[in-house]
Amino acid sequence: MDVKDIIQRMMQATNAKNQEDLAVVLGVTAAAISKAISRGNIPNKWYAYLLNVRQINPEWLKTGSPVQLPIIGKAQDLLKNISSEDFWRCFNEIIADPIWRGWYQVELLKRFPDLKEQIYEAINK
Repeated sequence: MDVKDIIQRMMQATNAKNQEDLAVVLGVTAAAISKAISRGNIPNKWYAYLLNVRQINPEWLKTGSPVQLPIIGKAQDLLKNISSEDFWRCFNEIIADPIWRGWYQVELLKRFPDLKEQIYEAINK
């Protein structure tokens, strides 16, 4: 996994013309982009942000392979069909993966607005 290739795909997916534009999209400094490249490590929160806000698949960013996000469709189906009684039973499993946590949080808040405070509290423990 070449970090420079990942940065290039991030720029392509966000229509960023350069690393400075990408930094603005991600809400970081241009120095943070350079640091990630020199360390050879992209912070997970960048993947999560691009997934949550732009629906950009982290696996595509990492590999460049054309992939879809069938998990999002499955997750949306799950969240449509889940009862509030079952909600807390499966909550921790749903948000276990940090890449998907923010996206699920948004979807859960849409489905269960009355549980907003409990969702925030549970996610931010």
